[in-house]
Amino acid sequence: WARFYDLNTFKPIFSGRDGVIKDDIMSIDEERRRGYGWYGYWPEDLLEKEYPQWYATHFPPILTGLTKIPDTSYNLTKVLRDDQKVDPKARLAQVSELGISTKEVMFGSEGLRMDITAKNDGSSKIPIVIIHGGGWRSGDKAMMRQMANALAQRGYICFTPNYRLSTEALYPAPIQDIRESLSFIYKNSNEYPMDLNKLTILGHSAGGQLAALIANTQDKTKFHGEKIGNKNLPQIKLLIDLDGVLSFYAPESEEGDDSKRLSASTLWFGAGKWDRFDLFKEASALSHISENSPPTLFLASKEKRMRAGYKEYEAKYKSLGKYFEFFEFENAPHNFIYCAPWFSPMINKIDEFIKKH
Repeated sequence: WARFYDLNTFKPIFSGRDGVIKDDIMSIDEERRRGYGWYGYWPEDLLEKEYPQWYATHFPPILTGLTKIPDTSYNLTKVLRDDQKVDPKARLAQVSELGISTKEVMFGSEGLRMDITAKNDGSSKIPIVIIHGGGWRSGDKAMMRQMANALAQRGYICFTPNYRLSTEALYPAPIQDIRESLSFIYKNSNEYPMDLNKLTILGHSAGGQLAALIANTQDKTKFHGEKIGNKNLPQIKLLIDLDGVLSFYAPESEEGDDSKRLSASTLWFGAGKWDRFDLFKEASALSHISENSPPTLFLASKEKRMRAGYKEYEAKYKSLGKYFEFFEFENAPHNFIYCAPWFSPMINKIDEFIKKH
């Protein structure tokens, strides 16, 4: 038998066979003497339901990260420095802007900015939404400019939105922001002629996590108890995840490790993993796979923790007859997407995947 304390009354309770609550130890002992086997789901219920509800009632969210000061620590200078530790010959990608242009627009209720990159001759027809990374705390749409340029040169129209970071707002704010960018695309599809039936969402690192979550929750309207509408949104047809975690609760994930300092995910959720496991699970794309999930391409670095949950994700996809493709750039650092020698092969993989579908 197992003994627990009721989180509201702080009185002892007991779990008998089949997880039935008992408040009398003698009834537990009677079951033991009769030789019953006890099978319950207390760990899951406590971790995902009872304790998070109790914690949210008794403890306010962690707000120390809400500084309202932009965090610029994740930038192209840092990216290049980190990549050169792996390959001293690494160089930031530079793509010609000949024949293409980038326009910045404002969208959504928060007045956020988004870049739109396309060919000048109007031949760009296939839309891609590109979500930048930075641990939900840093980064900017400008970091994805070379990727947008490269894809625009191949005939794609690229939408690269900013979203609120954890210095400004907690989860699920980016979900609302990115959905509002999708709504902008839908409402302005006449101004930017494109085939919305081929819409792809793509993201790197934290942006990959967000892209995967949004692609797998297109029918969901509540996140962390907040209503986030899904009307006037184009259907996401393809998902490309560049080294973004698919599961916060997979064993190999290090997100939520606060042993040295508050982790990026803790600052984003406003609570640690084991205090609000329900939020970490809700924000994991792995939790939401369904018949409506789009074909997925996962491009990985050598960093195992950044692909957390991909094997389980692939297994669920295949059980539903869904398409999932995984490719690892051997010995590539996490920020491989910005630099040669990995940049061009990555663009080729993205282009091939979209054209295949």
